[in-house]
Amino acid sequence: MLQPGGNISLYGGSHETLEPAFEYGGSAGTLNYFVTGDLLHNDLGIENPAPSADALHDHSTQGHGFGYFEDILDSGNRLSLILGLSNDQFQIPNQPGLQPMLGLNVNGQTSFPSNNLNENQHELAQYAILSWQHAEGALNWQSSISARYTSLDFQPDWSGDLLYNGVAQAAFKSDVAFAWQTDAAYTLNDTHTLRAGLYAQHDSASSNTSSQVLTTTAGVQNSPIPVAIAIMERKASGWRAPICRMSGKPSPT
Repeated sequence: MLQPGGNISLYGGSHETLEPAFEYGGSAGTLNYFVTGDLLHNDLGIENPAPSADALHDHSTQGHGFGYFEDILDSGNRLSLILGLSNDQFQIPNQPGLQPMLGLNVNGQTSFPSNNLNENQHELAQYAILSWQHAEGALNWQSSISARYTSLDFQPDWSGDLLYNGVAQAAFKSDVAFAWQTDAAYTLNDTHTLRAGLYAQHDSASSNTSSQVLTTTAGVQNSPIPVAIAIMERKASGWRAPICRMSGKPSPT
């Protein structure tokens, strides 16, 4: 049984850092639980590319959460649930005081102060694990199912990236995974234990990019109007095979 209680905290510091957080746990009947979370704000989310103390366009907001819940069904059975979340947003910091050097024209625009570039990235991860544990006599086993989702989303500065790099690209990548794992042990006698396990997982990943480029002829730009190029990719993995083994220990002399 978990003793009820928790705490709330607030941290602050340089670069406009502010981080509230909490945690709490306790019990209610046969249910034990624990939850925690935090939210971080600062203006130095990614390492500053400039030598100055204060980064330009580098704000970050990051939220994280975790929960554990356990229900004692009876003397031989326990059910548990684990939940997790990470949700992070970053501005991409700028190198100040620059202008495009490629001599390109994007919709009539040829200059772009690097201070004004606006690139952003969002990273997300979520997971859940549900487990059932059984212990009675010679048999012990645990079975779990899990689900996980992760993604990364990068958004460029369309005009600025084209003028500085000749290409502007938005990218979104994601992965979804489902798994089932079971482990069991059966005590045959004082010297032999039979163990078996099963682990199966299926992943489905996707990668989508949307790019804007400028057309050229013999290396010379022939139009100020960007052309869009989209690429979509999908990939899935198969299931894994089960395993089984027997273990033993020497008889006492």
